[in-house]
Amino acid sequence: MDLRSVNLDSLVEQIKNYLSNLEDQPFEVVEAQDASYCIRITPDMLKVYLDLYPPLGSGLPLNPEDVVNALQQEGIPINSYDMIYERIKKCNESDICYENDLLIAEGTPPTPPTPGKIEFLKPIERVRRYDEDDPAAIDWKKLWELPTVDEGEEFALISPPHSGTHGIDIYGREIPPEPVEVLRYSLLDGVRGEIDDSGIIHVFATRSGQPFFDGVNFDVLPILNIPGNVDLQTGDIDFKGSIVIQGIINEGFSVRCSGDLVICNGIYNGRINSLGQCIVRNGIVGENCVVRA
Repeated sequence: MDLRSVNLDSLVEQIKNYLSNLEDQPFEVVEAQDASYCIRITPDMLKVYLDLYPPLGSGLPLNPEDVVNALQQEGIPINSYDMIYERIKKCNESDICYENDLLIAEGTPPTPPTPGKIEFLKPIERVRRYDEDDPAAIDWKKLWELPTVDEGEEFALISPPHSGTHGIDIYGREIPPEPVEVLRYSLLDGVRGEIDDSGIIHVFATRSGQPFFDGVNFDVLPILNIPGNVDLQTGDIDFKGSIVIQGIINEGFSVRCSGDLVICNGIYNGRINSLGQCIVRNGIVGENCVVRA
């Protein structure tokens, strides 16, 4: 038998088997489904989306007038009728679903309030004079610097809070802004405030001394109280005002002030320069001790 005939018979037999298998498999029938739409409003009432679903099989297409009438019955303003008609036409002519991308109305969100703030132009607490990473030699007696201000010097700014503005939802109703947090503060005897055209309050010292703020009260303290000794914990002290030292002034340390000075537990080889009166209790010790008042 010719080899070509054998191959041809085998090919015919394979085709018959393939066609036989196709007859046993049912063809999938697409169920007819009309086109549909969904009007979706975000929970904050600020955006309206129109989701479109195309017809399937012999389903009916969307009628643009039905969609527009439904939106008008909901009282929803429409940004562009042409955009809606064009997108519905594309949806009817294809199998593409349009979801989450057709924004047809949008309101105006409220603007948040501006919180108040306090800005200090000078330090309120003592600061280091030297950088610990600085390779230069450090004078440990002058490591700390106490904050001081002169009479009439500005040392703080108070920016009051401002309320936010109302928004408008998709139905034209007002949306109130978040409540503004009150900035609480008080100006005591040692300070005064001046308001500029922008509403910012400038805080000035009415006397020389240490600027003070405890979270609410602004003041300038005319007396500096040192609860312990003058040593490496305090360093040398130079203060515009009066000073009360509860402990002792240790050897090698100096105290300078523009007011009165009271030392409760004596001096040991320290240096004092007071532009007011000086009261030293429990003795002045050491041949290198210097007291000027």
